[in-house]
Amino acid sequence: NDFYFSVVGPYVDMVLLGDDLGTQSAPFMSPDTFRELFKPYFKQYVDSIKKHCPNAFIAHHSCGSSFRLLDDLADIGIDVINPVQTSANEMNLENLVTKKNKLSFLGGVDLQHILPFGTSDEVEEFVKNLIKMLGPGGGYILAPCHTLPDDVKPENVITMLNTAEKWG
Repeated sequence: NDFYFSVVGPYVDMVLLGDDLGTQSAPFMSPDTFRELFKPYFKQYVDSIKKHCPNAFIAHHSCGSSFRLLDDLADIGIDVINPVQTSANEMNLENLVTKKNKLSFLGGVDLQHILPFGTSDEVEEFVKNLIKMLGPGGGYILAPCHTLPDDVKPENVITMLNTAEKWG
């Protein structure tokens, strides 16, 4: 890790780390367990990356409901959460807005309901709401919650992009 980042560090804009921390309904572990067993080591890892990549943003990939761990992730130096799975418990926009001063969010466009099954009007309304809630002041990168599976309607992807261009 140190050898790799010591060589490429000046050229790195973002480092994406990842381990899912949540299920659809809650984190895999309590925040107390995360703080005791994982946070100290995760902080050491992030610190070692930042030592060699001082200008890089650190993004953490975690599907599911990670809301209860967001403050801890920000504390250890995570800058960006990806994806923002808005259909997971506690990952609603009202909750996420309360963390905008600590983290940036990448994702948010629902892949469980809106993109695969929604109408163009529903997709447009969903995307407009994401932009309205998470966009002001910067720190939000509109994208699907994850990579696009085969069941997503191409016209809904186009609607998402057109809405982002129009309202973002």
